[in-house]
Amino acid sequence: MGRRLRLSVIIPAYQAQDTIKNCIDSISCHEGDFEIIVVDDGSKDNTPVLLDELAKANEHLKVVHVKNGGVSRARNIGLERAEGEYISFVDADDVVSDDYFDSLLNAAEAHEASLVIMNGKVTSSENISGNYYIERGILEADTHAWGKLYSRQLLFEKDRLKVRFPEDLTIGEDMLFVVDALLEIGERKEVICISGDGYHYTENEQGAMLGRFKESFLDEIICWKKLGKTLEKKGLAKDRERKAKLSTHQVMASLLTVSKFAARTPESEDDVQMLEVVKDRLSELAKGTVKKALKNPGTFGMLSTGYKIKVCIYTLSENLYMRLYRQWKK
Repeated sequence: MGRRLRLSVIIPAYQAQDTIKNCIDSISCHEGDFEIIVVDDGSKDNTPVLLDELAKANEHLKVVHVKNGGVSRARNIGLERAEGEYISFVDADDVVSDDYFDSLLNAAEAHEASLVIMNGKVTSSENISGNYYIERGILEADTHAWGKLYSRQLLFEKDRLKVRFPEDLTIGEDMLFVVDALLEIGERKEVICISGDGYHYTENEQGAMLGRFKESFLDEIICWKKLGKTLEKKGLAKDRERKAKLSTHQVMASLLTVSKFAARTPESEDDVQMLEVVKDRLSELAKGTVKKALKNPGTFGMLSTGYKIKVCIYTLSENLYMRLYRQWKK
């Protein structure tokens, strides 16, 4: 293969007809050697037609149409087609400023960094290790894949993709992907954190944990459990404060999911059947996670007052918790 592009920007798109043009236009303002890869994840609205029209007039834009398989699969497909030395992700309903990618690229090259994080949870003018950012960034709830720039060498090995989004999850897949990238860096100081407001995030009313309850909401608990197992295996988050921080996320994820279940409003017979199937699995998963998390010293003390009250009620009686939450929501 000849000289690579400098940058690949990957956008997963599903039912994005109202936002995708603005997203692509904001990226196209970048002056450089780059490509925009939009993976249309089986959209049923006008997104596929609009993308094909935009591609005719935009030399940087490459469109891939696939059957609906979820955002992780769409991003992995984009990664497999990426030709850039650096890779970044943008969501289809977000936009970036004109200098956003220049800021990321300049920082990567000036600091010889494998990963650049804009407006993360760590402020540092010097490179930090991947493990350091897991403990002081990921555990402080920097869980999104966007707002970052990844070197190709970090994600690939001899053109084989080695860091992938987990396709068995629909919630928390961002966090686990970033954690895997950070683990690849490990103790090497190849992460640089920069300030900036170049990424403009749009709150999506159809977001993963918004809307009516779905079985996939259980992934909110599962992803934090997976993170705990990964960090334990790698020997990270060993000190009391970091272990407690991880445990508080596991408790909050569990109660958030139980609350979503409690506030459910079945709209069809299929919904009723789904909820019956999910109920026992959710109960076992949430109870087990909360019980184990609370055993870590300092976990309860780190919770907010509201969550402390919720934990007390929930550990007393799950049914009481759901009944009270349902009444409060009404």
